[in-house]
Amino acid sequence: EGKLDSGRAGTGTPVASPTPRAAEGDEERKEEVDYTKPAPLAVKKQRSFFERYIWKPVKLTFVVGGVVLAGYFADFSTMLANVILIVKGVKGVMVNWDYDNHFAAVVASLERFLSWFSPNLSFFATFYASCINFFKNFDIEFIPLDTMNVTCDGAQAPGKLFGNILILIFVAVLFESKIFAFLMLSLKASLGLLKYQLKLKGRPFFVILLITNSFMFFDFIFRYIVQLLATGTVVKDFVANGGRHINNENCGYLDLVFAVLATLAAYLLIFPTMHIMFRTFIAGLPENADFPYVEKRIPRFLRLIFLHPSVWRKQLKQRGVSGHQLATLARQASVRGAGPNKKYLELPSFFEMIILFTRSFCVMDFRIWRTYAYCMFWKVTQLMKMTAGIWDKDGIRGFGVTEMVDRYSVDLEDRRKNHQDAIVCTGMNHSMIWQFVPAFVVAAKYGEASNKCPLFVHRSGNVKPLLCQDNHQPWTGDSPKEKVKSTLKWLLSCVKGRFLKWLVYMLSFLVMCCFALKPDPAWLGLFAIVVIPLRVERALGAALDIL
Repeated sequence: EGKLDSGRAGTGTPVASPTPRAAEGDEERKEEVDYTKPAPLAVKKQRSFFERYIWKPVKLTFVVGGVVLAGYFADFSTMLANVILIVKGVKGVMVNWDYDNHFAAVVASLERFLSWFSPNLSFFATFYASCINFFKNFDIEFIPLDTMNVTCDGAQAPGKLFGNILILIFVAVLFESKIFAFLMLSLKASLGLLKYQLKLKGRPFFVILLITNSFMFFDFIFRYIVQLLATGTVVKDFVANGGRHINNENCGYLDLVFAVLATLAAYLLIFPTMHIMFRTFIAGLPENADFPYVEKRIPRFLRLIFLHPSVWRKQLKQRGVSGHQLATLARQASVRGAGPNKKYLELPSFFEMIILFTRSFCVMDFRIWRTYAYCMFWKVTQLMKMTAGIWDKDGIRGFGVTEMVDRYSVDLEDRRKNHQDAIVCTGMNHSMIWQFVPAFVVAAKYGEASNKCPLFVHRSGNVKPLLCQDNHQPWTGDSPKEKVKSTLKWLLSCVKGRFLKWLVYMLSFLVMCCFALKPDPAWLGLFAIVVIPLRVERALGAALDIL
């Protein structure tokens, strides 16, 4: 026991004494040491001095400057892309408007603005002109009809109507899939965690910014494609000729028949289209609205064809699912309760409303009609408030903000940020309903700007404070570095206040509309001044990441 204790401390393992040959090798290594070289501690101090007083300031300057320039490039790219949508919307209202010359004036104004900095930047204006030539004719009238050489206007009417229906169905399916909420809450939070892990591993800061900010580019491209599809609908042609679709007299009687039938079908589809759009884009029902539940049963001839007992009943019994449960699985997301107490959380489907309307008409009880009219009026009111960036208790409850955060959020610690991201995602994307009518593209862009940082939010929304946060104080800490970091955090909290950001977004929206309607390089210069607080926020965030 004594020999074991004399070994390594705490292990009980004996340690062998060094051999004479090993001791001689140690003495030779000591003699080979060059004492003229600085000690390792001195090298560490020299490197620390270089990093602290030379490399870090240079790195901070380059990174902050790069972040500011990249932010300005993203802001101007977004603004110019939205200008295309606004001008296309104005074209849908003003038939005799000189569309091509107006876009030429927009490109010329951009080129003059870039020439203030350097004549070599004119290639950006050339690239923007090529983008305009590609996107300005991106609609149903150009894509499927002109490429098939359908020259008669009346013969084009059924194709335009079918294209409009396909666009409405595609966009409605996208919103029903909740893909925008997944991108904003789940994917964005996952990229934030990836940024934190890359920072711990010591990866280059430029690579971290490139990976994490790629989400913003992908999100913008995806939303812009959906907006182009929404603005690609053709509405004005169906009312251009005295309330019906236009036709050519030279194409004969059949062209007139196509135009009249397509116009009649378009009028008949107005009510179901409005029902589907309001049901998709404005979620929820008033608290006192109640629709009797419609039990849906599969007809017997369909059960005999598609649900043959010898094939399906055995499988359903093995899975423990009855046929009635399988038939009603799709409605469980919008219905709560069980048995006779089932209650809709959303408007019933269009076919269910037809059944309810028919039953109420047969018994001469029009309460369902009044309830439906009240729900549609409530949804229109919610749409107006959401477009203006006003989120009251009904809006937060109707759109299910809390449930959305619980379902899609990854970072469960910052609940306030998650709630604000959910509100921003819902407001910006659901304002897209205005773009299905070209005359209201400006209203859609106003709703997008007012919901980037909503100003009026009910306390149940649990969002960030309106002004500067109280938990950050400037110039506090023991060391100079901590004092600088505390001051930067205080400035960042001031810039992140919802009121200042809301004001910046609204002013940038006004400048964008002015530039779209009356192109002038002065509007672009004013836009660069207006978005300075947003660039300051990004620059302060990058500086804090480096420090």
